[in-house]
Amino acid sequence: MITIIMYVYIWYLHSYIYTYLYYLFITKVSIRRYEQKILAVDFSESPGEVFPVKGLQRTLSHLEHERRYKGLFQAASPEVSAAMHSLSSPHAMTWHRVCPFEPRLQMASHLCKMRIRQELDLPMPCLTDAHNNQRLAHCCNPPHVALEPRHAFNHLICVHTSNAGGNQTRTHDKVKFAVQAVCKLGGLITFTEPIGEIPGTTNRNGNTNNLRPDIRVDGLRDTGITILADVSITHIMDSAVNHTSQPRPRQGNSAPNSDPIMRRETDKNNKYKAAATAVHKEFIPLVMDTYGRMGKPFLNFLKDVAALTARRASGNVNERTQAIYDSIDPPNELRNRIHLRNLALVHVALIISLMQRVAGSTVTNDRQHGARGGMYGAHEHYVQPYPVTNF
Repeated sequence: MITIIMYVYIWYLHSYIYTYLYYLFITKVSIRRYEQKILAVDFSESPGEVFPVKGLQRTLSHLEHERRYKGLFQAASPEVSAAMHSLSSPHAMTWHRVCPFEPRLQMASHLCKMRIRQELDLPMPCLTDAHNNQRLAHCCNPPHVALEPRHAFNHLICVHTSNAGGNQTRTHDKVKFAVQAVCKLGGLITFTEPIGEIPGTTNRNGNTNNLRPDIRVDGLRDTGITILADVSITHIMDSAVNHTSQPRPRQGNSAPNSDPIMRRETDKNNKYKAAATAVHKEFIPLVMDTYGRMGKPFLNFLKDVAALTARRASGNVNERTQAIYDSIDPPNELRNRIHLRNLALVHVALIISLMQRVAGSTVTNDRQHGARGGMYGAHEHYVQPYPVTNF
């Protein structure tokens, strides 16, 4: 009886070992086939003339990032893995290395998918109905077909009409509150839309127009001067002659009128800067476009906030902060980490708002529902990617 039990045990043990080895072999073959599919040829093959030298380093970097990301994701706690899930795009390891896992950096899964598809110029599942039925986007004059995927983001989110899947004010406010949160993390004092900071102007009819910037910041400058900032979200095709064309990179200083960011900064400076200087205050235009690119004043402002935050966090502060005086600057690594974290907070606030507007507009195809009415439909449609009809 004991001999039979031993034979049965050995047989089960051998079966388990063979099954495990077969699983490892299949897994290795699958990974190898996946790499061959991505790299077009095997490493053991002769490169010859067909070997894709161009872009090979980028492809290998993506593969390495994906492997490292999967290892960290499986070993992380549920809270950390939830935050990592929202950053599972190419080059995500850069964000994991410099940014702490914060709840404010999390994005809903369907919004993250839309953002990744936008970056890669992939078709949007929720735009199937708009594409098949040739839906017209009324953001431009004359109206044109909202083709997938680029036109959905370049035309349905248009700052001129503010009617695409939600409210332009909501996007503006999300970015404004994100900037205030960044300032508060650095120990600064902020006020929203302060009254009486800049004297108003009186027109010929006797009516007074009060100038109310979006944010007031105290404590950033060593001189103690108050900073007034105004947020503006411009569109990448704001100054395009033909709005149905593909967007082009901005021309820079040689053609300032063709740069929507520089153009909006000029408008803000003409409105606020002279009046703020007259009352001994500093004005900074915080302008960024719908692709997340910022103007130089915006970037310099975030860098100054990061430098102050690094000095406070490292203990290298001065007498103005009522601490021990130390003239040694904090490490650049700490300052860069804080700066990238601040950039991520602002970008995530913009991306979430824009993706909500796109989801609401392209799913419902009805401006009366708005972004909130179409969010749940967008999520269901990503789970079951079938053509969408009006709700």
